[in-house]
Parts: sequence; C-alpha cells; structure tokens
Amino acid sequence: MSKPIPKGEVIETNFTKYIDRRFIGSQELIGKGQVALTVDRVEFHAELKFENGRTKKDAKLLYFTETPKPILLNKTKWDILISETNSIDPIDWKGLSVKLSWALTNFGGKIVDCINFNDDKWQSHIERKKKLDEEERKKKEKIEKANNQPQSDTARKEIIK
Repeated sequence: MSKPIPKGEVIETNFTKYIDRRFIGSQELIGKGQVALTVDRVEFHAELKFENGRTKKDAKLLYFTETPKPILLNKTKWDILISETNSIDPIDWKGLSVKLSWALTNFGGKIVDCINFNDDKWQSHIERKKKLDEEERKKKEKIEKANNQPQSDTARKEIIK
C-alpha cells in the first residue's frame, strides 16, 4: 500500500493579489477574445519599480487612449510595432490600432500566461523577418564567394551586387 498524501497548506487567497494592477494583466483578458486598443504613447523608465518590490531597468511602457493602464513592451512587441508602422520612432505609433488577447507561452521552460499582441498580424511579422534574414544570408554567401575567387576588384564588385 502506498503512503498517504501529507496534509498541505490550504490556499485561502487569490494569487492575483500579487499582480501589479497598475498594468494590463493577461488575466484581465481571459475570455474576452481580442481587445482592440489605440496606441497613445510610449514612456521610458530607467528603472521601473513594481508593487511587489521587483524592478526592471530600461522599461518601456505602451499606453493606450482607452485605458490608463499600460503594458510593458518586450523586444517582440517592440519589433511588431516597428514592423507595422515601418518606423523606429514611437511618436509614429500614436493612433495605431493593436489587439491584445490572453494566451499561453513557454517562458524559461514553463507554460505561463501572457498577453498576445496583434495575433492576426504576428504571422506576417514572422514571415517578413524570415525573408529579411534569408536575403541577408544570401548576400553574405555572395560576398564570401566573391572574396574566395581570384578576380579583379571590378569583377568582385559585380558579383556582390
């Protein structure tokens, strides 16, 4: 016969009490589908302090016209905004419509809640990035090939073009 499971500690509180409510959280989006919001601005914080005491250096917060709550921009979301506006200047993002939704993702080997950002446009962003990466790879191969062949400088420049 196996040993009985030892008595555990009863959970008497909602884990969401540990979430910083000043930000849009993934849990707020559960069951709401895609929530359309309009970009208002991006703010930079050299060091952002969360209510739980943790800090984040070089934090970028994306604010919307419909709510005072921002989301923390990570590299992926930043890149999507650049891709959709063709601009690295956050001033140009004002007025852009984005869609937020709840999702799950793998983070550090664990499945965690996350905010999905413009899910319907994400695929086109991935395809565009793959195409640019492939073009860069081909260009490098051409340069390497040209540098490895005994040719005049003029011929080498023609191959690289």
